[in-house]
Amino acid sequence: MEGDSVTLNPDLTEIQRDEQIVWRFEKMRIATMIMNIPTYDYDERFRDRLKLNQTGSLTISDIRTTDSGLYQLSTIIGNKEFIKRFSVTVDAKPSTPQSPSSSESENAEGNEADIHINSTIMSVILQ
Repeated sequence: MEGDSVTLNPDLTEIQRDEQIVWRFEKMRIATMIMNIPTYDYDERFRDRLKLNQTGSLTISDIRTTDSGLYQLSTIIGNKEFIKRFSVTVDAKPSTPQSPSSSESENAEGNEADIHINSTIMSVILQ
């Protein structure tokens, strides 16, 4: 539902101190973890809505239809880079017509959204 939180889970165990992870939305870096310290590269779109945990999962709070797009997680371990991509689609549901008798309380269904997440994984050896 629009306004809820969604977590992009890369299915990693806890990030080790020598690993580096970078989350991107489209081509823009939005979060990084180096030496188990998360940092956020906010633009106005995600201000105060991202949380990166010790397993590399990224939680986006107050999800919006404008958050739809390609998210990419890069995990660098030694000379290997593992990439996992998440295609996120948030579809707003149309408002349901209200009957005159239901005017005392507005139906919140007009704010609901379906969230669809697809992911792919690949690995690259860095030179």
